[in-house]
Amino acid sequence: MVGPLSELLATRSCAHNRTWLRGANCVGSGVLLFFGLGVPCSLLLPRKIPDRLAAAPVFGLAVFVIVTTVGYLYGAPNVAAVALPVLATAGLIAGFVLSSTRTWLAILLATGFAVGVVCLAPLWIGGWQFALFQGNPTDQFNYISMASAYGSHTYADLIATGSSSDFTYLRLAASQLHARPAVAIALASLWPGFFATAAEASYPYLALLQTLTLFGILFAVRNIFGAGRAIGLLIATAFAIGFFSQYVEDINAWAELSTLGLTTACVTLVYLISSGAVGAAAIVPLALTAGGILYLYPEAAPICAAVSLAVLIGFLLLQPAERARRARCIAAVAGAALLVCLPAWNSTVMYLTRQLALGPAPWEWFVAYNRFYSQRDKSSRGEICSGAATAAGERGRWPVRRLFYFSAPVG
Repeated sequence: MVGPLSELLATRSCAHNRTWLRGANCVGSGVLLFFGLGVPCSLLLPRKIPDRLAAAPVFGLAVFVIVTTVGYLYGAPNVAAVALPVLATAGLIAGFVLSSTRTWLAILLATGFAVGVVCLAPLWIGGWQFALFQGNPTDQFNYISMASAYGSHTYADLIATGSSSDFTYLRLAASQLHARPAVAIALASLWPGFFATAAEASYPYLALLQTLTLFGILFAVRNIFGAGRAIGLLIATAFAIGFFSQYVEDINAWAELSTLGLTTACVTLVYLISSGAVGAAAIVPLALTAGGILYLYPEAAPICAAVSLAVLIGFLLLQPAERARRARCIAAVAGAALLVCLPAWNSTVMYLTRQLALGPAPWEWFVAYNRFYSQRDKSSRGEICSGAATAAGERGRWPVRRLFYFSAPVG
């Protein structure tokens, strides 16, 4: 028995390591892809802006999501799949060639890779029993189903036959085509290059989205709070692997997780415009960032807009000079963001209006998910998922997570 058992354990260990390595490859490649795509937007900002290239991966995520979503909806996903890596490669080269601080840029990207490895560690430690879902299997399986369907079926096919398909995942994917499908379409564009299925790619994808918060937070603390490079990077790293980012991932909120870096970058750009540090040069980056939020998670737009409006009004009151110019810049951004949403209007702006009409989520929803995460009330798990599925991963999941991650809010 010793020989076959050892062989079985060795085989599982090798397969497990290969899965983790593919995940690390996916996260690292994703950071480079998004950085390359976002470099042109970063270079539009004046050189005096601290760490303008730090926001490149966040801008790149917005560009990637908008292009892949529009490409899928209009029957040209292959064009986007070919064009985006080529553009990203050109942007990556341009970023290093035109940067005057190549060493710092290399440190920044290396830190991003390191954060991605940390975010992937639970997959390596706990395996798929842990990684398949955490606190919200309903949304998790919905997102996986959507990404699987969008990666293997065209928009036209799903519109024509998806709703009457014998396969549940196709019916679900078809029903969500006008309900912010962008976060799943983005994964559908990524996973075939690294994994055999969307399910295998789900946790590395979430780790990639969590890693991107590093760059958004760094851009914010450098420009709003005036933090130095080292302190800024430390704060951004703590946030990326800290409580809140991990909490959002733990409740499998893909769309919300994808916009954590985008919303901080958006508010930062509004701050720079409102303070007079930058003018029309920020219109394109800010419009794409706002558009990315509306594509990925429209529900975040009202909160982001409220904070941004408060920042703008505060500066207009405190610094009355050139009020009209700054107000015109923000108005131009709003108009440009809406234009970006036109190709997917029903799943972005119209979806937001439908959600606003429903009102806020009931408090019981937040209580249920918080109880699942904190284990204050184990009976509440029945409110979210079946007892059998929960019990299967309960033993190994929570101790590992509590040991491995910060357990106090950071940032």
